[in-house]
Amino acid sequence: MSEEEKKLCDLCQLVVEISGLTLKTKTGEKHFCCEGCKGIYEMLNENDILPE
Repeated sequence: MSEEEKKLCDLCQLVVEISGLTLKTKTGEKHFCCEGCKGIYEMLNENDILPE
């Protein structure tokens, strides 16, 4: 993946190095750098997360 294609974590803004840590939300798909960021995002935005 080139530098332009790398996604940033939707919580902490670090580069996402691994795939699969995503959530579907009312505003689109969110990407995370680790399980911790994904979990915190889920707690803070539980009403916006769509069922898988």
